[in-house]
Amino acid sequence: MAVDDTNHLVVLAFQGTANTLNKLTDAAFLPVSTELCGSGDDECKIHRGFWHAWQDVETIVTDSVLRAVIAHPAYRVIATGHSLGGALAALAATSLRNGGMSVDLVRLISRNNSFQQAYGIVVHIRPTATGV
Repeated sequence: MAVDDTNHLVVLAFQGTANTLNKLTDAAFLPVSTELCGSGDDECKIHRGFWHAWQDVETIVTDSVLRAVIAHPAYRVIATGHSLGGALAALAATSLRNGGMSVDLVRLISRNNSFQQAYGIVVHIRPTATGV
C-alpha cells in the first residue's frame, strides 16, 4: 500500500504470480462458497486459492487502508494488481466496499494473444507517473 500525495490516492497494489507458492495458489481453482456477496448466498463462489490468499492478508490490508483513509480523508482509494494480484485486488475492493468504503478497481492485464483469442477482447491499462 502506498499514499500518492501528487494524485491524492491511496494505492493498494498486489503483486502477480511470482513464485512456486503463488503458482500453487493459482492452481487451487476449485470454487469455494463465501459470504462476500452477502450472507447465505450459495451462489457466491470464488476460486479457492484466491479466496484463501485474500483471507491470509485481509486483516492487515483492511487495517492499513483504514489508517491511510483516516490520515487522508480526501484521497481516492484504488486497488490494483495483475494475475494473482488482480484477483486479490478484486477481492480487496469488494471486501472494502462491503465495509462501506469507496474503492476503485484497476485491473492490469498485459497484451496476450491467448487471452484475446479466448475472450475476444484485450484490456490494457498503462499506468503513468502522472496518474491512473
